[in-house]
Amino acid sequence: MASEKRTGSILEYLGVPLIVMWLSLLTRYMSGVIVVAFLIHLTLTSEAFGLLTCTDVNPTVDLSEGATAQFGNTSSGLYISKATPDTCPQGNEGRRLVLDLDVCCHNTDALLFMYSSGLPSIVLFAVGIPALAGLRLWWVRARVDDPDVVATMGFLMEGFKPETFFWEIVIMVRKLAIVAITVVVEPWGVQVQTYSAIAVIFAASVLHSVY
Repeated sequence: MASEKRTGSILEYLGVPLIVMWLSLLTRYMSGVIVVAFLIHLTLTSEAFGLLTCTDVNPTVDLSEGATAQFGNTSSGLYISKATPDTCPQGNEGRRLVLDLDVCCHNTDALLFMYSSGLPSIVLFAVGIPALAGLRLWWVRARVDDPDVVATMGFLMEGFKPETFFWEIVIMVRKLAIVAITVVVEPWGVQVQTYSAIAVIFAASVLHSVY
């Protein structure tokens, strides 16, 4: 009874205001995380897809046991002067990881590392960050003019119409699509990559004009 008189409410005695305060702090903390994640999203996306990006390089000498790997760059593209034994299966020596040309994309251990680290990174960073920001915006969609919402999420909504408060997420998806093209379409060659990128940019331009 003494606690009830002091606080004026049995709910406060039960600690509800403390819970509300912690929920408010958690909300602001999550908003801060989204801000940081938004700033580094493109870098994390590029690195995540880089774990799965391979390129063709041309051996310039016969592969022999005991040789060491030496790589270089010429006007005609990347080349390998020699190859480390057991790095690549015979006949697949020219397919190398872009982030590290010492890594053969057909090596079993390399494939295990690439997909066990690359795919989770893509899901967590490339897809997860826009999804998290989108969910947060959807959660506050009915309060886009609320000062608290503007203070925490305004950086994602500033400059857009109220009905398209989510448009920053569309921009993030466009960037994600451009980066993904370098991996998904790479086996079909540069020409197909170029056309795919143009298609993404054209679609983004149409959506931007319509909305």
